[in-house]
Amino acid sequence: MIPKGLKIALLADDSGYGQEGKKALDGAFQGQDSVVAWIDLPATATDVAPQILRAKRAGATALLVWAQAPLISATITAARSRGWEVPIYAPPAGADPLIRQELSGSPDWVDGLTFASGRMTSEVGTSPFFTFVQMFEAAYGPQRVGVRTAEGREVIQPPEYAMYSFDFVRLLASAMEAAGAVRGEAVIRALNRVTIAGANGDERGFNLVNHEGVIDDDVYFARFRDMTFAPVEDDLLSASLPNVEQTR
Repeated sequence: MIPKGLKIALLADDSGYGQEGKKALDGAFQGQDSVVAWIDLPATATDVAPQILRAKRAGATALLVWAQAPLISATITAARSRGWEVPIYAPPAGADPLIRQELSGSPDWVDGLTFASGRMTSEVGTSPFFTFVQMFEAAYGPQRVGVRTAEGREVIQPPEYAMYSFDFVRLLASAMEAAGAVRGEAVIRALNRVTIAGANGDERGFNLVNHEGVIDDDVYFARFRDMTFAPVEDDLLSASLPNVEQTR
């Protein structure tokens, strides 16, 4: 965002999710003159028009919204309903189907929403992830978003969150096996050492200094168009990734 010369309004809700995001953003943008406003959003708010007006008056040319899906949707509604075509960026919650469901009456408002997430495929290719998708859908069925594209095709959400949950259960089982226990400090210590091959072919594991579910090198950016998202082309990792089919 900074190299693009954007003047950014950072918005975070007052939930634990939003406040942890605010701390991370504070560190990431410290010393930068690209941030023109820090704005808190009530996590229970349904109308954030006053906050969006404040961002606009501060001279923002981009909004970065660290909040849960309902507030991201409310932010989009507040900006677009007033004709403000400002680019909007979000954390992984930006991919939540709820946003598209709530904005299904104005699908063009979703276009351009950009979010960061963990990449679904890996260096070994697309085969492992698509094998997991087939296994997941055979067990639970496809995750229908509840909206359609302009051509009337049904939109399906890729099971990326299910993939990470699947991987963590297997990682935890590996730690239990290594510790010879099912709970306690021995399992925690083992979690800092064990590694497994994830469902998409990536290695999964923690260490003493990194307890994130996705390492920095695996974060990519995606942008919505016509109710589906695809990797952006102005980021090195994202541009190298394949587009995952999301319609039926």
